Formats: sequence, structure tokens, C-alpha cells
Amino acid sequence: MTDVTLEVPSKRKSILIANFTNGQVNRKRCDDLSIGHFTSSQNRPGSQKRKQILVAETDQMAYVGQNFGTSADRSQNFCRYYVGVRDKDTGKMTICDAEIFNMLPKLPGDNQEESQKEDLSLSYAEKNDFLTEAFGSKKKQKAMENRLMNRSAAKSMETIMESASKQALSQRSHEPRHQVEDQTDGIPPCNKEAASRTEVYSLHNIISPGEMEALTTPAQVFFDSAYEQVKQWKEQKTYPEYVTSHLMTMPLAESERWKMSKCLMYLHYLITLNNLNTHTLGQKTPLPVEWPGAVIEQLLKKFTMKVESGGRIRRCRPARLKDKTISYILVLCLMIDEYEVEVTELMMDLKLSLERIQNHFRALGCTFTSKKGVTMVGRPLSINFASLNVPLTFPDPSARKKKKGR
Repeated sequence: MTDVTLEVPSKRKSILIANFTNGQVNRKRCDDLSIGHFTSSQNRPGSQKRKQILVAETDQMAYVGQNFGTSADRSQNFCRYYVGVRDKDTGKMTICDAEIFNMLPKLPGDNQEESQKEDLSLSYAEKNDFLTEAFGSKKKQKAMENRLMNRSAAKSMETIMESASKQALSQRSHEPRHQVEDQTDGIPPCNKEAASRTEVYSLHNIISPGEMEALTTPAQVFFDSAYEQVKQWKEQKTYPEYVTSHLMTMPLAESERWKMSKCLMYLHYLITLNNLNTHTLGQKTPLPVEWPGAVIEQLLKKFTMKVESGGRIRRCRPARLKDKTISYILVLCLMIDEYEVEVTELMMDLKLSLERIQNHFRALGCTFTSKKGVTMVGRPLSINFASLNVPLTFPDPSARKKKKGR
């Protein structure tokens, strides 16, 4: 084995190392590379180092690396690299500082500054697609083309559906005109000058007398329910969490028990309708056929609409009707809970965040309070309640517009 003497000069030279990001350079083609190194006369802002650019060119391609910007090797900010250069004649190895340049492919004629700005505006996935297009295998390129085609088709379909919806709303709406105008308000009829909270909303405006009568047969199962049956429903998630928890504490008086049974069954119907996906809603019979026909007709009439798209009539739920459905659900819950609702179960049933359900309750004139508690294992717990009190307090629309403007 040859002896090597290690030499560390007081003033070490700096060696440039080129790291080609798209693969190693063929050794037989190294002589074809033209290397250029450019150094700025001024230091980089906030750094002792100067800007440097390393360029390697062939007849077909140019590669550029730099020690600044997004393509720079950031690891050199936290550590230093060294290279040992051995002299075969003397057997001495000299330790030199090293700077690593990530060499990125650049087509001739590209403007470096424009490409940097473009890189900053592109997402990681878009940059990856550009590399796949330039250097990926046929299999990867084919997969990328299929993915981009599917994305383009989805965007086109969204545009078509949006255009068809707007046209249907303005010209070919299949709902009576007076009904569409009634649906523009997202909350149930509200008495803002009510002297008591029981007078703010009326149950008849949530569940019509005809619907209440039609609910008698399906609500029988709630009226006759026992604790063990309700416990089984809760475990099997047959009904929403809010419904099963209230079935545990049903009134004993017959008239009140019937009223609660019908309200909880109608609430189950509303939550089911609210959680329908677009595919199910587009079917000929989107709601279960075992539900009372009169109730199904009124639910679809109040909370959905029909539009014409591509020569076909489709049923949909625009954002304003989704908000309307949630408002009716929350008002019914306020009546069931005597105008103070704990919102945890509703958040799970409606798949809403705390902020969104707060916004819906505030639009109904409610205020929010938070009460502290502890879990069974002793951890602190915050329980949120929505309360309807008079005089009513509604969000200030002007403050919301100012916030949007900012």
C-alpha cells in the first residue's frame, strides 16, 4: 500500500464540484463539455460569499448551477465540504474546500431571470411534470399524459355544468318563479321583533301540518323505542348521533313523546338529505322509497332544484340551498333543546367545523358560549353551546364586506 502524507495548507484552495441533477455524465463525453465559471464582484446580501454561476455546455444541451436562488445547494449553509487531492509523484494529499453546484438542464436561448420567476410560480407537481416530459421513460410520460387529459376533461365538465346551471337559473328553471324567490333567503321565516325566544321561529314553518301528519307512521318506531333498542341503534350508527342521544331521554307524556318522535324523524330525514353526494342526488329517486311520499316531495321541493344540462334534467343543490338545509336543521335542534344546543354531535352529523357551525348559528340570531369541563381521564374539555336569546343579535353585513375587501 502506498504511503500518503496529509497536507493542510494555511490558505486552502476552493474546488468546484458539479452535481448533474438528471444523471451522471458519460465519461467518454466529458471532453465535449465546455465549462465556464462566473463570479460576481460584490458579496451576496447578508453573506460573506459572492454570487457564482457554473455553466457546462455541449452541442445539444446547457447546464447551469449557481450558489444562490432556489436551485442552490442549501446544505452548504449548515456544513462544509472538503476534497482531498493526491499528488501521485510526491504521495502528498492536499485538503481543499469544496463548493457544490446543482447543475440543472437549460435549453439554449432561455432567459435565466424569466426561468427563475417561472420556477417560483410553478408548483412541485408542475416542475416534476416538466422533468418527466424531458427525461422520463415512455411509461411515465404516458401516465402523465393520461393524468393531464383526465384533469382537463374534469375542468371542462365543471365549466359545462356551471354554464348550464347559470342558464337554467336565468331561463329554464323548472321550479315555479315564486318558489325560487322564496328560496333566496337561507333561513326560515324569522320574527326579529319577538318578545320571547319561543316566538322567533315557528315549528309550522319547519314542518308543515301535512308533513307532520305523514310522519306518524315512520315516527312510531321512535315512540315505541326502548333503551336497549336505542343503544343498539347508537352502536350500529343507524341514525345520526344527535337523534340517538335524544332518544335516550324521551318525554313520558304521550302528546310530547309523539311530537318529539316526529321532530327527530324529520331531523333524521334532513340530515340524510344534507349529506347526499352529487351522484346519489342525480338519481331518479335520491331519497329512500320507504319515506312518506308527501315528505319526500316537500324536501326535494324546498332544498333541491332541477336544471337542464346536455339535454337532460338533473337535480342539484347549489350552495344557497345547502346553507338553507343546514339552517332548517339548526332551527329544529334549537326547538328540540329548548333554544340552547350543545354543538359537538351536530358537528359530527353535518361534517362541519366549529367555525362553520358558529357562522350558521350566528346567522340565525344565536350567540355562542363555551363551558369548561373535564373528560373521564381528567383532561380539560371545552363544550360549546349555541343559544337563542332575545333581543336577537345578527352579524353585521358591513363588517363582513370590509373584511372581504381587506
